[in-house]
Amino acid sequence: MSGNPIRKVALRNLAAHKVRLALTVLSVVLGTAFITGSFVFTDTLQRTFDDIFGDVAQGVDVRVSTEQLGSRGVPIEDADRVAALPGVERTSPRIGGGLIVLDSEGAAIQTGGAPAEGYAWFPPEQSVGEPFEFLAGTPPTEPGQIALNSSAAERGNLEVGDETQVLTMAQGMVPVTISGLYELDTDTGGYIGALFTEAQATQLFSDGRHVQYLDVVGDGSRTPDELRDEVAAALPSLKVQTGAEVTEETKSQVGEALNFLNYFLLAFGAIALLVGTFIIYNTFSMIVAQRLRELALLRAIGASRTQVGRSVTLEALVVGALGSIIGIAAGVALAYGLRAALNAADLGLPSGALQLSPRTVIVALLVGIVVTVVSAYAPARRATHVPPVAAMREESTATIESLKLRTIVGVVAAVAGAILVVIGAQNTGGGAASTVG
Repeated sequence: MSGNPIRKVALRNLAAHKVRLALTVLSVVLGTAFITGSFVFTDTLQRTFDDIFGDVAQGVDVRVSTEQLGSRGVPIEDADRVAALPGVERTSPRIGGGLIVLDSEGAAIQTGGAPAEGYAWFPPEQSVGEPFEFLAGTPPTEPGQIALNSSAAERGNLEVGDETQVLTMAQGMVPVTISGLYELDTDTGGYIGALFTEAQATQLFSDGRHVQYLDVVGDGSRTPDELRDEVAAALPSLKVQTGAEVTEETKSQVGEALNFLNYFLLAFGAIALLVGTFIIYNTFSMIVAQRLRELALLRAIGASRTQVGRSVTLEALVVGALGSIIGIAAGVALAYGLRAALNAADLGLPSGALQLSPRTVIVALLVGIVVTVVSAYAPARRATHVPPVAAMREESTATIESLKLRTIVGVVAAVAGAILVVIGAQNTGGGAASTVG
């Protein structure tokens, strides 16, 4: 008997038992959906933060900062020492720190997990990188004025001329007026950037003797690495990096911070796959038991053990592939739902298009198909070792109860359990309220 009839038998058997096929596919969908959803969600966060921090050192040849977190910063007098070095065209200090900007209703603007910071504005000839493009208004020209990036202003329902407040660690609530709105190349992910005058930024974010860090632009006579080594020799107690090193370090720190979330979500996927493995194994065990006569008949008319085993394995392959494809789509929907749920709980995360990478698709397909085929291997092997004549005897066939009764009992038990959980939660809440009262 050729392989083609066996494939037809396997595929027609799947088509003839649609409910059984759907239940088996569902077990694969659950596992692959969690894996896909976790990868999509964390890849989206990683891509968004990479966009935010990708230009963190744009136009910077060398950056001077401090090794210890929480230190006062780089001494201001070091800026003059660096500016006097050969190969340096200009230096630009960074004077800034974290803050909270209030919206038009007096509530904090949601940052979506992205930074919210205020810093001093410098004219293009004194700054590093591309100059800010103002969409409306002007940069701050006097204390009490700030310029906001356009996406932050939109989220806060703020326009040029509006009055609001910012919360800083040094002076608490500070009243400000919006002087202008500027645009960023990567104005996504909830980032908030408030520009202050140099004098007010120094007052709010510095002790007057230190700056957050110092950016250096070379005159072209030296490579960034050569300029870095020269600055490091002049300031041995400070951290000196090229702009590219700063960018890579920042991205690496963001990636490490997101790893815990990926592990957390993948744990759910692993549990779902483990449970799904048992479900698939039991399902194919029942399928083989129900089909012993059919498989024995195939053996009797000339099918070899290998062909019978392949027919069962082919069914598992189809189930695994179908379940994995549906699981990938369900995983993307799960990532959408997870982000929406976090936003609804005021735990907003960076916005942006969801990232479905080829790696995610390949991993989900491989895991779903491999787990399904491996789970079906033992039942398929067992089916090939039953003698055809013995399998066709009445007493040798397994007496399998209808799944309909089991399904009804399972649904009733699940509904009853859900009701009991709700009742228990209400009772607990009521008891707590009574205790407080």
